[in-house]
Amino acid sequence: MRKLALALLLAVSVASCTKKEPGIYASGTIEAREVLISARVGGEVKALHVERSQKLKAGDIIAELDTKPYEIKLKEAESALEMARQNYLKTQKGLKTEGSSPSEKLAVCCSISI
Repeated sequence: MRKLALALLLAVSVASCTKKEPGIYASGTIEAREVLISARVGGEVKALHVERSQKLKAGDIIAELDTKPYEIKLKEAESALEMARQNYLKTQKGLKTEGSSPSEKLAVCCSISI
């Protein structure tokens, strides 16, 4: 009797381990009809380089974004960097000037006139 109970317990355990969730189980190749894609950055699409139903491979360029907003921001950042460099050099020059009074050094440092 004990062996029968053990065998029954083992059969129930195996049956519960192999129980699968509801769904479709198969092997093979999956072909997608639609794929959602996204760009690394946002922006307006300038050009689309693919046609509907065209086959693509990894690395293919699909679309081109308008770069104007990024070019403007880059120029603004470069301009701000140049202004910061000029202020730095002016400050360094003012601090190295010998014989200047502290107020003159402060004026050079802070770009004010006395």
